[in-house]
Amino acid sequence: MWQYYKVAVANNDFFRIVQPDWRKLMEHCYYGTTSMKRIEYLIYKTPSQVYRIWDYSDIAPLVWNTYVRENIQEEINWRFYEWWTPVTVLEHEDDKDYYLINRTKMEYINMSKQERNKELSDSYWRTVHPLWLLCRANTEDAGWDYHSDVNREFIGHRFWDQISVSSFDNSKPLDEVWNDAWRFADMTEKYYFKE
Repeated sequence: MWQYYKVAVANNDFFRIVQPDWRKLMEHCYYGTTSMKRIEYLIYKTPSQVYRIWDYSDIAPLVWNTYVRENIQEEINWRFYEWWTPVTVLEHEDDKDYYLINRTKMEYINMSKQERNKELSDSYWRTVHPLWLLCRANTEDAGWDYHSDVNREFIGHRFWDQISVSSFDNSKPLDEVWNDAWRFADMTEKYYFKE
């Protein structure tokens, strides 16, 4: 059974439904899509909880029945296919590397390094962005949600965590441009998913 998901982003300032329309898990889970860049924009330097919530989740009624009504403009923005409606997205700069930082588990992923990884990009379709699977609401293993067994055990591992995206000058060592780098574990080589 293929399950359908919506994405919600929550922090102290808002609870936003980013994808009100139902989508299957792997329909827009890849680096560089408008959907991905939209989420990155919303959590850029703003620690937030990111939820990828399936239609049978216990918290689905809270998200869909309560917050969709409160964010009706966001629902309108995403009602049609993503390339039809202009939205604000995070445009990556060439001289910076972008990091997915988990402030709860004190871990980070160099997203730019993963996106450039030849092994990952030669996979089933495109390079899978780890945020979607790491933040997926736990559920039974629904067939074809994720086509690979690679790192399947980490699906849902960051659900409820405080996550942000940050960018740093890629010409310098990370610990020179980010003071907290030494306190966080580099999970770039561990948290990746292959289709």
